[in-house]
Amino acid sequence: MVTNGNLISLIALRQWLDENLSDLKLVVITTKLPSAKSNVRETFKILRNSGIRYCGFKLFSNLFFPLFLKIIGRPYNIQSYIRNTGIRVVRTENVNDPAVIAKIKSSSPDILLSFSATTKFCAELISASKRVSINLHYALLPKYAGLSPYFWYLFNHEKTSGCTLHVISDVLDAGNVIEMRSFAMNGCNSVASVLLQQTKLVSPMLNDFYKGKTSENSLTKQNLSERSYFRHPTKGQAVVFNKSSHEYITFEDAREILNLVS
Repeated sequence: MVTNGNLISLIALRQWLDENLSDLKLVVITTKLPSAKSNVRETFKILRNSGIRYCGFKLFSNLFFPLFLKIIGRPYNIQSYIRNTGIRVVRTENVNDPAVIAKIKSSSPDILLSFSATTKFCAELISASKRVSINLHYALLPKYAGLSPYFWYLFNHEKTSGCTLHVISDVLDAGNVIEMRSFAMNGCNSVASVLLQQTKLVSPMLNDFYKGKTSENSLTKQNLSERSYFRHPTKGQAVVFNKSSHEYITFEDAREILNLVS
């Protein structure tokens, strides 16, 4: 598995991890933010371009809240959760590094799973699996490919959100679809609440795939003429969001996250 390994990824994958630990041979954690040469510089870039509230949400969910959980002795990321399982963990700034790909190939993976990885995979990495390489994305593709779809679903007042499990291709988030699951956005008034609803779909979708209930042998081609791709919001877009009735994260969202890792 290749993942950013953060707290939200742990919440999404925890049930799947519990049911598949014996078959998981290697976890590669990508440590750099998407397209970043430096995480610090990229954080300041997000702060400058997207505003303090959007950047603050990212820092709270990826840095400050995990640090709080670490202090009180709770699991705070995937590496902390699987620490005593014997599963190999490789941390890397570039998953396409030949040395990293060699380590992945050495585990002879039948399936290469990408989840919230921060780097686009090169062709050699995609072909490293003996059976298939798959990705699970927080959106109903082909719409909302790219970054932070949970923000954009709320920003655009969508009525439905969901997740897509698809085969990895050479175009980001554009591979043939294995399965999609959706939910109504009723009651989702914060970015975190959308994201938490999406996380509830992740492990059930992956468990069904790994149990053979869904398969890469039955695929649906994405209609890429309907594709939309998003990056972080501009400062103007963030100002529009900040003036709406929506929030980034509420006390109830934080309490739910704490309950999920308890």
